[in-house]
Amino acid sequence: MVAGLKAKSSIETATTPGSLVSSQTDATDGATDDPTDGATDVEADGSVDDVPGGPDTGGTPLVGEQAARTRIGPHASLARVRRDNRPPSMAIRVVPAYGARMECGVSCRYRDAMTTRPDADQRPTDAIDAETMRRLLLHEARVHAIPGRDLRDLGDAILLHDPTDPEPFWNRIEGIRWPDDPEAFDRRLTEVLVLFASLGRQPHIWAAPLHDEPADLVPRLVSNGFRDLGPGDVMVLADLLPARTAAAEGMPDGLTIERLAGLGAPAAGEALRAIVDVLLDAFEVDAARLAGIEAETAASLGHPWFTHYLVRLGGRPAAVARRATFDGASYLSSIGTASWARGRGIGSLVTRVASADALAVGSDWVYLGVFAENTRAAAVYERSGFARVGQSCPDLVLI
Repeated sequence: MVAGLKAKSSIETATTPGSLVSSQTDATDGATDDPTDGATDVEADGSVDDVPGGPDTGGTPLVGEQAARTRIGPHASLARVRRDNRPPSMAIRVVPAYGARMECGVSCRYRDAMTTRPDADQRPTDAIDAETMRRLLLHEARVHAIPGRDLRDLGDAILLHDPTDPEPFWNRIEGIRWPDDPEAFDRRLTEVLVLFASLGRQPHIWAAPLHDEPADLVPRLVSNGFRDLGPGDVMVLADLLPARTAAAEGMPDGLTIERLAGLGAPAAGEALRAIVDVLLDAFEVDAARLAGIEAETAASLGHPWFTHYLVRLGGRPAAVARRATFDGASYLSSIGTASWARGRGIGSLVTRVASADALAVGSDWVYLGVFAENTRAAAVYERSGFARVGQSCPDLVLI
């Protein structure tokens, strides 16, 4: 958490005997460490000015161009984006918002209007208002904007753009507030497709779990040729007891947790190697992505918003997590356990410890993302005090 040139490494050691097996631990705990948390990556310095920008200007930049741009490949976010090997189509085709027949191959779950409004049987987390929902979306986008990505507030949406990497995860629009009127909606969609074409990127829209406008945004986009790459969930810390318990308990025998923040050489290099080794194992990332993972991890190790957690078991790097804390909120990501260390509850433990730290520094929101189909990981997060917000969010790409 401490920014600066000097390294800070806070280490917790075992203070009382204990077993890693606890009420938070079962055979599914290792799934926490699957590459499915959907949350990874980094953010940029600078404040955000929510100044709406029109379609001609492409919006107001939220994050300025960095001095050095680095091609970054996703690691934990690989599960949230399923790549389509076909080249992006820049052809613009807008069909009427209502009454359009959905093409073959569209999941039948979209044939009924999908709403982003809370149901009558809503849970407490579903009561998050539109302003708070947009705040969290923008917070996460700022995390993903480092290093060297552009973030713009379009007024009625948030645009993240990577000028060097066409990967859809880094090139997306979210936080949609478009007109309900069919003709006005179609005009705005056309403008956004033109914007993506001008950037040379495949149109990609993240639906939010709550408060997208119009309420039937997803079926409208599907009727216009967008396809879901796989829905994800946003989860917020709702039960504080697991985190507070983790903060009060001593570490189990043989286990230490290092908090790494504001690192400079040579400490940064040593931490980088340990973290990246765990990430490669935990998320089964192709070696071709190694340079990107190293660059992104190095950027966040030296950034004042980030704290990396390195868990060692018997002195060996076993698990990692990352917390980005700024503007009163904390985003947890890159939570992973090495394959040899799974099934011991370490993923749950590091999640609860990072959550406890977020609360200790005054975060009023602690949240993370998880791929919707990874129910085992979601169950671990739920036992760690997290609850899903709204409904699963389709990840929509124009095919």
